[in-house]
Amino acid sequence: MIRFLKWFWPPLLMFAAVAGILFSAWSAVNRDVPLDLSHWRDAATPNAAKHLTHKARIKDLNTETLARSQAKAQALQQQYGMGELTIPSVNIDLTIYSVVTNHTLATGVSRYFPDRPMGQGNNVYAAHNLDGAGVLLSRIGELKKGALISQTDFKHVYQYHVIYNRVVKMTEIAVLNQTDESRITLIRCEGPYHSRYRRVVIGRLSKVTPYQTTGAKADARLAHAQQHTATLFHWQAVKWPIGLILLLFVGLLAISCRGYYRETQAQRR
Repeated sequence: MIRFLKWFWPPLLMFAAVAGILFSAWSAVNRDVPLDLSHWRDAATPNAAKHLTHKARIKDLNTETLARSQAKAQALQQQYGMGELTIPSVNIDLTIYSVVTNHTLATGVSRYFPDRPMGQGNNVYAAHNLDGAGVLLSRIGELKKGALISQTDFKHVYQYHVIYNRVVKMTEIAVLNQTDESRITLIRCEGPYHSRYRRVVIGRLSKVTPYQTTGAKADARLAHAQQHTATLFHWQAVKWPIGLILLLFVGLLAISCRGYYRETQAQRR
């Protein structure tokens, strides 16, 4: 055992260090961010009137951006949160933001058209997507016709039922047009980086009710309850670091095996 540790402690130590780093990264990316609605519900109405004075630069989402955005989730909600989107059948519960930025797209859904009041016309919301990870609107592809989508501005609750769920080319922008009927349109990318396709889900308004809290539990929501460990291993984000680490580990392991084998053979002689 002592001889084994003598030769194999470098790769074992490296394995332990890498496992610790990966676990820390996984915890950072996949932790649920508690959002206390009572702290910002009153700010939702003034937040709905906010808009950016400049055009935000939007980039494809990676794990680093996701982790950075999550760290800012509570501040973003306080600054731009104007409502809440829930889709019970696929366990989605996200903040609705009044502006479109890289960070709001990575922590909730962002309003496309500020001039369309909630519950009137075509309310269009978008979110980032990380291919292979269960984040944000990733699971809307599972929605069937008739599935419930709900949004609230903490004054009223607007309930919709899905009437359309398809993948379209990014050039097919008719789904963004204003409509006479009240509907909600959810959009995310479909596929890997730089995808030219979008998943579009449309729901038709079916019911409007006054907003009511249901006790203390209603004030403690999770922004990212549907995240999975696949986020950490998104290949586009980690392929070079993981590749270099694997090469170094294999090299150390080969050196250790060679030394251990030679010493074993020498002792047998």
